Amino acid sequence: MADGRRDRVPSKNVLVRMRQHRVAAIGAGDVAAAFVAGKLRNQRTLLRRHGGEAARGAVAQIAQLAVTAEGKRDAASLLGIEGTAARLYFEHYGGLL
Repeated sequence: MADGRRDRVPSKNVLVRMRQHRVAAIGAGDVAAAFVAGKLRNQRTLLRRHGGEAARGAVAQIAQLAVTAEGKRDAASLLGIEGTAARLYFEHYGGLL
């Protein structure tokens, strides 16, 4: 505002989101698999760090699901893997709080 303008500098996140939507629209399985595997690895990390001994089994299962997700390219398989991991994660979510 020091230069008298009121508009913001455009965010780079907008361009990233636009590219993500374009890729999703054409059904790029490689990108979807990478997104799902990354999400699962993040869930695994949180459970491993904060879930305690009770979450140990879920941590191992989610790690294996992330590896499996990397090899899938169809949306139905990836959604199933993501759903299974979500169930495991949220079974132990209360222990993270």
